Amino acid sequence: MSLESILGLVKDLERAGKYVEAEAELTVALVDAARFAEIERVVRKATDDKTWRNYFSELLDLANKLEIKNIYLGGGNTQINCADLLGITIENTNYDPRAQLFNERGFTRRMLGGKDKANYDLALQDFEAALASNPDQEQAANAWINKADIYRVGKKEFLKAHLCLDEALTYTGNETLLHAKALDQRGLVYAGQIDNNSAIVYYKRAKEIGEKLLATTPEDKEVQNRFGQVILHLGTAYVQLKDAGRVDEAYMEILSAFDIFQRQKDENGIVNAILVLGRISAIRNDYTTAAATYEQAMTHLNPDQDKRGVAVLSLHLGASYLELHDVRSAAPHLKTAFDYTAAKNITAHDLGVLVETTMRIAELYSSPNYGQSDFEPEAIPEPNSNYDAFLQSTIDALNPQQNKREIACLSLYLADRKTALGHTRVFIDAIPYMTKVAQAVLTNDLNQTDFKALRGAWNNLMKNYREAQKESRMAPIFNDIEGFEQVNRCFDEVNVL
Repeated sequence: MSLESILGLVKDLERAGKYVEAEAELTVALVDAARFAEIERVVRKATDDKTWRNYFSELLDLANKLEIKNIYLGGGNTQINCADLLGITIENTNYDPRAQLFNERGFTRRMLGGKDKANYDLALQDFEAALASNPDQEQAANAWINKADIYRVGKKEFLKAHLCLDEALTYTGNETLLHAKALDQRGLVYAGQIDNNSAIVYYKRAKEIGEKLLATTPEDKEVQNRFGQVILHLGTAYVQLKDAGRVDEAYMEILSAFDIFQRQKDENGIVNAILVLGRISAIRNDYTTAAATYEQAMTHLNPDQDKRGVAVLSLHLGASYLELHDVRSAAPHLKTAFDYTAAKNITAHDLGVLVETTMRIAELYSSPNYGQSDFEPEAIPEPNSNYDAFLQSTIDALNPQQNKREIACLSLYLADRKTALGHTRVFIDAIPYMTKVAQAVLTNDLNQTDFKALRGAWNNLMKNYREAQKESRMAPIFNDIEGFEQVNRCFDEVNVL
């Protein structure tokens, strides 16, 4: 399998979200590339025919396998006839495929970082290795841009990310695809610094380059994909500003990106576009249109091939119907999302992004509307269902230091779900979740709006708690939690309002 074939397969796997498989293919290719470099050094320095006879055949086989067209060799018996048959030129230009392979494997490991943060460090090592492997201008630029991405996403070290991009721009050339990629990454770094206005400036510059490249090479898939990424990021930045006047512009940018990702069968791009469309609908509060848009988008996905996309889209669809109090329509979509989460067909990164949607779903299930005619009992998931696993997975995806409020809210909803079973064991299981709520109250991480939203879940939980104490004489275990009484007082005040 040639390098071109390897990279083609890797790109297909990446578009399908199969990063573990892509990493494995690249690791095998890197072993072959390392062996090639090792033999090339031996043969290059050889002055006797015996060394050539022992190694040259394997060298040519590896060169053919990795699609290496030029080999730098010194003197000795060059066996030119063998090289000619394979179409390989013996010259003083040394080509090493490892830089590109290291860059590609680093990218797959970066995408796996959402599941295991150790992959960010492994990715950084790969990009450093690419820079140490005699890279050409293109691979050097890619390595520096990729390093910036790791410092942005995996490390949150934004100054280092900017410095990496300064280095990258010395290799990209002007108004090239790499130039657009570097500008796009600069925009993402500013977005990470919560400076969306600066981010928009760089996204627009990258978009202008993309438009020029599309005008000259409209069929180039790499250009199409980069343009799709740029307009997705631009639309996302407009949404982050929460400026109602720019929502329509954001919506059109995201729809254009979605169309590009659909044509390329880029599941990662499809999912990211859907995530932003969901946030746009929340700003608009137009859930009827949102549900219709999601239903249309769902027709473009294959449930067997686009599992991650189906999971995310199903969650948005279910949430939109819940906002309309159409639980009958919401239930099957939410069940799909919860089942796909349990089967690990949705990433931790997605769950972290979806936290507000998750909290809104939990709020509606726990609100005073629970049990009314429009909330049919069969539409509400039973305790210990995949819905509970979904809540737990979302908690696990959040940062304990940065997302204290969200973790506390989801913990209360999950504690409410557990105590609905009514026996002593589940109240003991609920203690860690109640402790998170109490800690958030003591550190002022919850506000009045949160208490109002959580009121339904808290009242349900306390009702179950008191009934269990009355019926089974269970000890008042929650009272021993530090801050529990203060939590009680906060909710009493809200209930009086």
